[in-house]
Amino acid sequence: MEFFADRNLGVNTFPETLRAAGITVHVHQDHFPPDAPDVVWMPQVAARGWPILSPDIRISRDRLEVGAIMTSGAAVFCLSGGHCTSQDKARNFLRCLPQVQTVLEATPRPFIAKVYQPSRDDPDDRKTRRVEVKLTYDAWAARRGQSGLLP
Repeated sequence: MEFFADRNLGVNTFPETLRAAGITVHVHQDHFPPDAPDVVWMPQVAARGWPILSPDIRISRDRLEVGAIMTSGAAVFCLSGGHCTSQDKARNFLRCLPQVQTVLEATPRPFIAKVYQPSRDDPDDRKTRRVEVKLTYDAWAARRGQSGLLP
């Protein structure tokens, strides 16, 4: 399994934790300048077929970034838990990996999905391995058509 970690996930704890679990992780800094705009690197990562991991939940609300995702065929997983450490985010991602794989197998690209953090009221982790597709190409295109942005 191969993923791309955006610059907000760093180059140490998050990618190293996933690599220790046998996952190939490409980090932003190895392929792009640190200040490369998301709309520039996302299409290049999508062309390589690497699903994108990002802690930036706002990606799904930024019109230009959503457009870059949808027109490039990217698969983006937004990792919730802005208050969590890189280690916590990595552990949660690994915990949810079966659901991530299911989304990758069942959902045509492009899409934006959210990987949720565990619930505090589920200490045994029985019901909170949640990955949810938030936006697909069809839903995006329908929204654009309704707003008059498509012919």
